[in-house]
Amino acid sequence: MSSSIDADDRDASRQRLIATGLLLLAVALFAATFFDPQPGFWTLLARRTAEAGVAGGVADWFAVTALFRRPLGLPIPHTGVIPNNKERIARGLARFVEKHFLEPATVAARLRQADLTGRLARWLVAPEHAALVGERATQAVSSLVASAPEEDLNGLVRRAALRGLSGVDLAGLFAIGLQAMYDAGRHQELFDGMIGRARDWISENPARLEQMIEDRTAWWVPKAVDRELGRLAVQQATALLGEMTPADSQARRAFDRLVLGLISDVRTSPRHQRQIEAIKRDMMASGQLAEALDRTAEELRRMLMEDVADRDSQVRRVITDGVQRFAERLAADEALRKRLERRLIWVVRGLVKPWRGSVGGFFADVMRGWETSTLADRLENAVGRDLQYVRINGTLVGGLAGGVLFLATWWTH
Repeated sequence: MSSSIDADDRDASRQRLIATGLLLLAVALFAATFFDPQPGFWTLLARRTAEAGVAGGVADWFAVTALFRRPLGLPIPHTGVIPNNKERIARGLARFVEKHFLEPATVAARLRQADLTGRLARWLVAPEHAALVGERATQAVSSLVASAPEEDLNGLVRRAALRGLSGVDLAGLFAIGLQAMYDAGRHQELFDGMIGRARDWISENPARLEQMIEDRTAWWVPKAVDRELGRLAVQQATALLGEMTPADSQARRAFDRLVLGLISDVRTSPRHQRQIEAIKRDMMASGQLAEALDRTAEELRRMLMEDVADRDSQVRRVITDGVQRFAERLAADEALRKRLERRLIWVVRGLVKPWRGSVGGFFADVMRGWETSTLADRLENAVGRDLQYVRINGTLVGGLAGGVLFLATWWTH
């Protein structure tokens, strides 16, 4: 940017030097004609041409200079036009920008002509560009997660999880789980576990059964009878459990019916559903669940930071692949491009309308902040090349007009 400005300054200075040199050349030619003591036709033609060229060059030099400063520093009225009208120019520039650049309809028309969505699709479809977007997006996500306060991140995860849980049909989910367990035959593993645990307890606690029988018989029953009854109870309980163990036992079939009935009740019984919903509410209000979700949030943060630091980041790959697939779809689907373009124009128009005054005011404020000499120099450099051509043309055209008038006068005499 600065190199371009410097080049413009050098170009304007070169043209200014040419214009001044041409004016001085006309002055020198005009002065030289007076060295001829008996001027003839050609000397007089050169004198009148140079004289008119000097007049035209000086007039245009005065006009060009008067726009930006006082010629020769003299307090001539209506000179230094731009520095003396800086405030009015600033206001005019602000109105010009608002009216001609930031008019919502104009902005929308330019956006339609620019085919931004098509250009975006063609740019993003290149793998290196999609990878660049993926890299920048990953860095943004990493910075956002790293800078997020722990309490805020934990609260976000907790609220999202609880909101998700609140919408879960826990009764239906429980019924699906029971049905899957039943279809896979795993409910029988539960039955086997209960039988095995009961058998182990009986074998490990025979005295407990005897004591239970003794506690429940009359005082006058002999202890020996109580012990025999206890031994028989252990034997019968063990035998009963053995009868329940085979795959085709009545107890297993009864357990099958029990599980199927429970599945049906969970799916259809309002009472069971209310009970499960109450369990869900208690679980969501549990402090233990909140602590578990906080640990989950911390683990998610750790996993994400480790992943984005990896050269083969899964997050980066997912974002890059998603961007490229979207670009391919956008390039192939004109209707999608039109919808995206309309949405983009709607967003830009919504931003331009309330901010157009502020943007125009920004240009005006920047101009007001410049020194008057700075404003004049910058505007002069911006259009200096063309203004110096005005001076050059003034010298040349003035000289040509002077020569033509001299010839016309000469030939009429």
